[in-house]
Amino acid sequence: MDGDDANEGIPLSEDDFPPRYEPDLQSLKTDDGFGEAAFELLKETGMTLVYLVGRIPDMPYQRNESIRRGLIKRLMLLGKSLLSDVAHNSGYQQLQITRQIAETAANYFYLAQDDGSEERYDAYINQALAEEKHNLGVVAGEIKERGGDPLPIEERMRRSIERMASAAGVDFEAVPKTRDSGWPGAFDRLSAMSPTAYPAYRAGSSALHAGWSALLLQDLEEVEGGFSLNAQVEPRPQPLTMAGMLLTEAAIYYLEEDGDDAERQLFLGRLTDLSERVRSLDEAHERFQQSI
Repeated sequence: MDGDDANEGIPLSEDDFPPRYEPDLQSLKTDDGFGEAAFELLKETGMTLVYLVGRIPDMPYQRNESIRRGLIKRLMLLGKSLLSDVAHNSGYQQLQITRQIAETAANYFYLAQDDGSEERYDAYINQALAEEKHNLGVVAGEIKERGGDPLPIEERMRRSIERMASAAGVDFEAVPKTRDSGWPGAFDRLSAMSPTAYPAYRAGSSALHAGWSALLLQDLEEVEGGFSLNAQVEPRPQPLTMAGMLLTEAAIYYLEEDGDDAERQLFLGRLTDLSERVRSLDEAHERFQQSI
């Protein structure tokens, strides 16, 4: 670990954790039943991750460790967002949020496996800054067309991006183009984490980009003579179980790589058990889908 091993996070006992939910797989005969079970497991996962992140000491971290811990915090918040979307918005953002969970988890796995050279962290930073640098190039062209007078928002953009580079210890002018950043594509990062991660990422692509499959699944309904806008969006089990698997797998890996003994004692067995229950539910739902 780059930071201090002393854990000054919130104190916890076994009684603080949510009750263990065990779905009765034999009694699940409908998609709604599987969806309710998946939601209950995701609630248990989400609360467990809230406690896990709450145990992270409030202290300064060096850049690389702060990135890893920041990604775990982001996963916790995305899990909460998914729960809120299902509870309050019929799961309309399920696929988009699950895609973000998949990529965030994959980034953590990929960065945590750096060989000590910090090349992966540098590539992670360069990829983000290269995209921002490209945006500034577009803005510079627009300024030139206007005769050279930047708008206040354009000046703020440049200052903000330069601060991003400075915070990462990077010379902004030396940031390479995106293709030269060294950051691998989504397929390589996601496949290295889990064979289930890339399909989850791709499933959210159409929803994120408002593609045809997303419209057909969520916004349009085939009717006689064409399509209706009266489609009823309902939460689906697959994004929930996929999110649950990704969240638990990433949290387990975090504990193994960055957790201290106290965190592992509190969370490792619990999250491993959760991961197995979520995976069992996902496999049972797949068998159900094949049977209908």
